[in-house]
Amino acid sequence: MKYFYIICLFISFNLKGQIVPQGFLVGPDYSITPSITIGTQTWMLYNLNVVSYTNGDPITNITDGTLWKNATEGAYSDYNTISQAAGYGKLYNWTVVNDARGVCPFGWHVPSDAEFLVLANFYGGDASAGTSVSSEELRLTSTWTSSASFASTNSSGFSAIAAGFRDVETTNGTFIGGPASGVGTNAHFWTSTKYNTTTAVRFGLYYNSSQTARVNDALNNGASIRCIK
Repeated sequence: MKYFYIICLFISFNLKGQIVPQGFLVGPDYSITPSITIGTQTWMLYNLNVVSYTNGDPITNITDGTLWKNATEGAYSDYNTISQAAGYGKLYNWTVVNDARGVCPFGWHVPSDAEFLVLANFYGGDASAGTSVSSEELRLTSTWTSSASFASTNSSGFSAIAAGFRDVETTNGTFIGGPASGVGTNAHFWTSTKYNTTTAVRFGLYYNSSQTARVNDALNNGASIRCIK
């Protein structure tokens, strides 16, 4: 049987009673694709690249570093160019993750710290457990610096993009292309797990380490989102 997919780049639309944000591929069985199954988990294959919540309400786009640092609302930012963002997805603050309107499509959600730990354990554990994990098996080769200490193989199919981050702690909320922001050297994914009033847990991969890491990060930092079923 042939399958035809509709790519929704510019508008949000209603599908089986839900608003499907722009940027998702939708199959004839109403599934959101593409995805990858690793062990017992099914992950969306690409970083989230939406500009609205699941009910169609817009997510605020903040470009100014100071405004980003002081934002109390959910916000996203593009990279140096919108065309780069199309491949890498957008960076979101954690307020987007925690918003009751949701940012992942129906049947999907932002993974918890525990769910990321399941992924890490599938490849041997993570740094917090003191065990070595082959993080290069999670990394999409073409987006990581050629000077990486550990070769990226992406044998898992997870395709982690070295999309970097937006840092309020050392760069005052600015996003600077290149290694200063982690582009090409780091991948950071928000979890839905809040650690305290000012931080939440994020899952990270680094060009100079074979381990994954789960660390507590400022809520107004910008990181990628990867949805899970």
